[in-house]
Amino acid sequence: MYQRSKKRIAIACQGGGSPAAFTAGMLKKIFNDVKEEERYEIVGLSGTSGGAICAFLTWHALQKTNGEQEAIRLLEEFWREDNSVSWPQEEWFTNTLLQSTMNLFEDAIGMPPTNPYRIPEVFRYIPPLRSPDYWQDQLGCTLRKGVNDNVCTAGPALYIGAVNPVTGEFQVFKSHKRNTDGTLGPNETANDAISIEAVLASAAIPTIFKAIELGEAVYCWGRLSTGEALRMASPAYPRGSTGMVCTLLTRR
Repeated sequence: MYQRSKKRIAIACQGGGSPAAFTAGMLKKIFNDVKEEERYEIVGLSGTSGGAICAFLTWHALQKTNGEQEAIRLLEEFWREDNSVSWPQEEWFTNTLLQSTMNLFEDAIGMPPTNPYRIPEVFRYIPPLRSPDYWQDQLGCTLRKGVNDNVCTAGPALYIGAVNPVTGEFQVFKSHKRNTDGTLGPNETANDAISIEAVLASAAIPTIFKAIELGEAVYCWGRLSTGEALRMASPAYPRGSTGMVCTLLTRR
């Protein structure tokens, strides 16, 4: 019987709130095709901000047996349960922060309308709104709930983008590095390895969250760089790769 060869793909996950939730839904479709029809072999994942979260959860799931269904479970749990508001005040607070971020880009005011470094620490302990520090810690706890920091080299490669706000340089955190012979090997360099802190840095919108310290540098929102997810996914191509899937949601 004729056996159709699998298409080897790298997936570049778009960042942002709604686009990343859309990405999670698209990934579910791909995983069902992988499991039920064996159409694809996922060899690499990349993302920034919300896309980094999707890529990170997926990467950890695909290191396990029946990883496709585990990835669907983790993504649904994160976007449907952990990111649903439980208080009307939370919805107001979230919308206010979102609008201030949009003003930064659409109104070209030149200065962030909010500054997380100027919010008094006491707000961290006042429910239900809390402070950005509190919600950043909650995001870290949510990620740790389903995964851990143990890096496994089995499965696809993972690339997460962030920016050093001091130097303006783009930083890629990676699970694998390309060897001199062109093959991918495990990344054993501590300053750019995959970690939950790297994910938090990639998602640290500067008008909402503080930058994350990693080693001797600080990093924040990866979406401050353009074309980041696509560029990062490129090293994941092993010899014989046949495609790249890019998630993209635009406003009209």
